[in-house]
Amino acid sequence: MRRIFLGFACNNGCVFCAQAGLRAAWKRDDGGRDVAAIEASIDALTDLAPGETVAFVGGEPTVHDELPRWISRAIERGASRVLVQTNGRRLAYAKYAEELAATTAGKSATLALDVSLQGSSREMHEHATRAPGSFAQTVLGLRHARGASIAAAVTTVITRANYRHLADIVRLAHASGASAIRFVPVEDVRPSAASGPPLAPPEAMMAPRLAAARDVARELKIALLNGDLAAGEGRFAGASVTVVPP
Repeated sequence: MRRIFLGFACNNGCVFCAQAGLRAAWKRDDGGRDVAAIEASIDALTDLAPGETVAFVGGEPTVHDELPRWISRAIERGASRVLVQTNGRRLAYAKYAEELAATTAGKSATLALDVSLQGSSREMHEHATRAPGSFAQTVLGLRHARGASIAAAVTTVITRANYRHLADIVRLAHASGASAIRFVPVEDVRPSAASGPPLAPPEAMMAPRLAAARDVARELKIALLNGDLAAGEGRFAGASVTVVPP
């Protein structure tokens, strides 16, 4: 897998975001990387192997209006699959979902999304994202992706705010059109002076909730993924899926 980093710019402000401090250090609107540098990275994809995936990561890739063009450009360079790591909010606009889907029309390449969903309710999700309106947009974005025939997986960071509701998050992801879900433990990257209460739940309390989520996933036939999709550690959408064992 090849990763194309699009900069730190993002329209969410997640409390656990490892890039928050880096984003604050950049004053440019592009969040730390300009269009010329991004396109040079794509143009450098001259040795892609058959079946290789190109992942667009940020920040938030969809804040860049050029993303559909960059996806098409990566496919022209030989990408068999394109993965976009996103919060899904811009796909709340159905026309944008259709624009992304059009990048693979008539081509053998496939497009997939790795969508960040941090709760099964508005309060839970937006407690993490600190972005009013983001829950409705992310859920609608997942539904529009399904309507546009774009494969989508969901990634949820397990925190004290959502660990009791992991099974509900699986149900919501499935109902919204995701075919896979990945749970990852939170890493507290906040400065110590502003840390406040711990972000991570007690492991002993989290374990039964995660087991219940696995049971629901098996019942609904939604895959539980292991590994970071955008780092090439997990495989999704057209490739073999690494499933968390029962």
